[in-house]
Amino acid sequence: PWVLALEDLGTTDDYDFNDAVIGIEYIAGDKIAKVTPLAVGATLPIYLKFNGNIVGNELHSYWNAEETTDGKYPMINTSGAYKESTGAFTIDVDKNFSLLEFTENQNGGLSFQVGNDFDKETVNATPPHAGIAPQVICVPWTWDWPRERTRIDSAYPNFTNWVGQAEENQEEFWGNNYLMNKGNWISTNVDTEKVIISPWSPVIGNN
Repeated sequence: PWVLALEDLGTTDDYDFNDAVIGIEYIAGDKIAKVTPLAVGATLPIYLKFNGNIVGNELHSYWNAEETTDGKYPMINTSGAYKESTGAFTIDVDKNFSLLEFTENQNGGLSFQVGNDFDKETVNATPPHAGIAPQVICVPWTWDWPRERTRIDSAYPNFTNWVGQAEENQEEFWGNNYLMNKGNWISTNVDTEKVIISPWSPVIGNN
């Protein structure tokens, strides 16, 4: 399993990468991938897209959350105790589906839509590309995401050095070796007071 984490507004806000956190489970060669919503820190509508098409429902709905009177949604699993979603959903994929292949179709063709089609705030958040601040990262399934308003480089001080290595070799960094390239930033020097413990984490309990 892997986790995709979204920063919905790029570099213009808190950069906590908890605006949408989903688990992706698949077996190489199979034609089905399972999607488990884990957290939604965005207050705007969030949708998962596969090859440009929306799949599943609006992500807040997996906790039966509804829009408030001002058209926003509540934040889910970015503070306090972790709450299970109402369930997972599946998507049909090609037998060669992979989250890690370095192509124009990075992250297996998965991306996020922020806002509704008719909403002027609609943003399509895609995986990292050279010269563009990353809005979606793919990390191992045990990853614990930052709490609300906690920058990812505050919770994970080694994150900045990891990202800086992309300047050396874009293809190597974002492709075959981009999860742990030259150092494991995910499990070393982590401020556990600043993260939400994932239900898939080897750490038991919630901070």
